[in-house]
Amino acid sequence: MKNLIQQNINLTKTEKRFIKLLVESKEVNFSTIANKLNITKQAVSKIKKKLEENGVLGGIKYNINVESIGISLYSIMDLSFAPDVNIYEVITYLKNSKNVVYIMESKFPDEQLMVYSGFKDIKELEKFCDDLKTNFFGMITKKSGKIIYPEKIHKGNYNDLILHSLIEDEKPKIQIEFDRRFKSIKTENSVI
Repeated sequence: MKNLIQQNINLTKTEKRFIKLLVESKEVNFSTIANKLNITKQAVSKIKKKLEENGVLGGIKYNINVESIGISLYSIMDLSFAPDVNIYEVITYLKNSKNVVYIMESKFPDEQLMVYSGFKDIKELEKFCDDLKTNFFGMITKKSGKIIYPEKIHKGNYNDLILHSLIEDEKPKIQIEFDRRFKSIKTENSVI
């Protein structure tokens, strides 16, 4: 399993502009991007390859209207576990579920999983919860969650966040370091 905290990759100005163009474009056309960046298509290919190798780019994604294929609600669940439970059994089970979109693991303040899932209807969500309870009886000490309907989700993607992170500003960025157990966050002058 990948570390939750990944190191920032130092991007060149051209690489940042490349990412910005990818985010802003409806379709990926590397010839157009090369023209806008005033570089060759071969240079664009090298940038793309470097960003893929560093994990910045991860393939081409299509925007699919999930409502049109029958997903009518989402759920965000917070699962807490008994102290001696091997949560990787639960993670493996959840990874194999057709409903689970994301699983986020946290060790602070205790072992927890945040599970983001999509369902056709409330009955499918209830069955999912019942199966969790049956398969992991006694292991999950607390389960809470929220149901979200698609029309209540206001952001469709991470584009605004990506564009915001690429803004060139002259202010120094605060360096945040997490200790190994996530007990404190250290900034330049203080501990939060």
